[in-house]
Amino acid sequence: MEHQKIEICEVCGAKDVLGFPVCSIFGAQTFACCEACLAVDKEPYRAIVNYISAAGHWPQDINPMYQREVRRQLKLHDIPEEVFKFEVERAIAEEQAAMIEYYKGKVDFNDCKTYF
Repeated sequence: MEHQKIEICEVCGAKDVLGFPVCSIFGAQTFACCEACLAVDKEPYRAIVNYISAAGHWPQDINPMYQREVRRQLKLHDIPEEVFKFEVERAIAEEQAAMIEYYKGKVDFNDCKTYF
């Protein structure tokens, strides 16, 4: 894997370090990370929250493989699972509110046929 000087590690925030372009396990995205983050396969926390919130509620809607990986990532980020769950729920609520606002006046929310 070829490394290059990066301004900032998108995972830990380290500045002016050697870094690598990395593909995420959490969806179709890439990010720049430093050698230390790459060594432990650490992913950007915000990307994890966004990916899981798009899939469903934590942990009941998430398959066991992703649950294990999220919990591993939370340990790397030193973030309690309760905080993560709250942030996933907040992201879901924000997305739902944004969708309702976007479709206001365009969709009759009382008519389920409008959705399909």
